[in-house]
Amino acid sequence: MSSFVDGVHNGQPVGLGRSERIIPVDTAKDMVESFFIMLCRNPEFDAMGVYTQIKENLLYPVFESKCKDEDAETVEVETNEGKEYANELMTGIWYSEFYKMFFKNTGGFYHNVVQFALSGCQMILFEACDNAGTFITSDNPAFEHKSSVVERDNGSGLVFPISSKYLVFVAKGDEGINVVDHRFTDTDTVKKINRIINAHKTEIIISSSKNLKDVT
Repeated sequence: MSSFVDGVHNGQPVGLGRSERIIPVDTAKDMVESFFIMLCRNPEFDAMGVYTQIKENLLYPVFESKCKDEDAETVEVETNEGKEYANELMTGIWYSEFYKMFFKNTGGFYHNVVQFALSGCQMILFEACDNAGTFITSDNPAFEHKSSVVERDNGSGLVFPISSKYLVFVAKGDEGINVVDHRFTDTDTVKKINRIINAHKTEIIISSSKNLKDVT
């Protein structure tokens, strides 16, 4: 985190009056890899929705169909057991992804998505201004956010709070992964981003404030 923030603070400006900074490629690559490691650390992670679709649209229906000719009570019990087994299979896939991440150089979700991000994405470093509040994080510390009609101006991308003062946002871009847009955020923007983080939590949030209303 420190290397990335320092790289942005001391980076070469892209042009006069522009907020983008050029940082070392290795520093940018380290931050991208850190994001996806944090994304995969949660056993509930769904690889951008792919694994959830596999579980809900393929595995669950298969187990349910095997029980459909039994009496209602038996069906309910066996269906629940089938879902538990399907969830165990998904946990196995999660462990498999970790193995590929740490012991393989190619293949699997992690390596493929990192290469995609390095070749087709850019980052924004949001820095909270003094007295603008602080960023929160949660037990789902890195996630994909898909913008809705209500908050269309936020855009869709990958959200990663790296401290109470700094947050990394990754989205599609063609200027290079090491060209980082450095933006300062006011109170309204910090709270707006915090509401997005809160909406993507699994169970809890982590904040420097005891009152959620103070940060959202």
